[in-house]
Amino acid sequence: MIRHSAIGTRGSAKTTNGDPAGAGTDTEAPAMSLVNVRKVFDLAVAVDGVTFDIVRNEFFSMLGPSGCGKTTTLRMLAGFEEPTSGHILIEGENAGSFPPYRRKTNLVFQNYALFPHMTVYDNVAFGPRRKKLRRREVDATVREFLETVRLDEYSARKPRELSGGQQQRVALARALANRPAVLLLDEPLGALDLSLREEMQFELKRIQRETGISFVYVTHDQNEALTMSDRIAVMRNGVVEHLASPEKIYLEPETLFVAKFIGQANLLPCTVEAADGGSFDVRFAGGERGRAAKASYRPDPGTAASLMIRPEHITLHAAPPNSGEGLRVRLGQETFQGAVVRCQGTLGDGTPIVMLIRLEDRFDPRPADDTSWISWNPERAYLLPAESDGSFTDSP
Repeated sequence: MIRHSAIGTRGSAKTTNGDPAGAGTDTEAPAMSLVNVRKVFDLAVAVDGVTFDIVRNEFFSMLGPSGCGKTTTLRMLAGFEEPTSGHILIEGENAGSFPPYRRKTNLVFQNYALFPHMTVYDNVAFGPRRKKLRRREVDATVREFLETVRLDEYSARKPRELSGGQQQRVALARALANRPAVLLLDEPLGALDLSLREEMQFELKRIQRETGISFVYVTHDQNEALTMSDRIAVMRNGVVEHLASPEKIYLEPETLFVAKFIGQANLLPCTVEAADGGSFDVRFAGGERGRAAKASYRPDPGTAASLMIRPEHITLHAAPPNSGEGLRVRLGQETFQGAVVRCQGTLGDGTPIVMLIRLEDRFDPRPADDTSWISWNPERAYLLPAESDGSFTDSP
């Protein structure tokens, strides 16, 4: 498990994603920084030494299973929990024990927490009015953010007269009207149906880009994080397992946990035979050979490893591939999924494998004995350490 330095993560944001419009430069403080933040409840460690930066105008997601520490981290950023140790800085200023109302943050809850007796306009105006802004400034702010969330025609309605998606956008506008340095979102799409949830993912990304405000988004839904984020912190047991761009995390995960948690990954037991210029020759239990162009570590020849191949990166063959590198597979159940067919299979050593095959590449008719072969582009294969309970170490 890894610790991410504040300086290192800022650099990764620029090198893996480019420099988002309006993102911070080297001369200005990040929107928010966590420095060795730890939180202990009685004897339970919820967050264990988390360190990273959130740059300006960034959509940053904390992703992980229940109990990984992501919500506790968000509550510390908001000021609802105090760190047991470590520091939280907002635009370079130590937030210390500042209560929520004194922080340059706003939190959007999953249940939206709108005032039911107020109109949409008054809900959004609540924060600016508490700041004692002039009526003209309040009105300009409310109309600006209602237009941003595309609800300017609904200003006179009450929350009960709106759909779930519209209520969610009112909650966003109310939070944005305070012009926070960082907007915190605690699974705000969880109560929406699937189609509306997918629509709102793109709306959130659009709103974040238009406002230029950094968003910190907590979710357990990997598709949400992959769709919206500039960077993702994958968490487990209170620590960050991998922090990088969505593409980097999906294609080149740093740990077996991340490989399994993000998307679907085939992890094939193998033995490293040779390393050549950054690529790796591997051998499988049945004696077949393959190749991977990248690895999460520097494996020594002769050691056990796991070859990760995503289902969509597998090519299915009716005969052994001409490259001489491939694996025999016995086909199992097929499931039609629109543009692709999900095929389950089993390798000779009993390892299960999943393939996503385009309709035009599916066998028709299927081989009588269900025996086929698979191959892959080595650039899409990735080497990870062996699973402790599933590796093999036999000699050639």
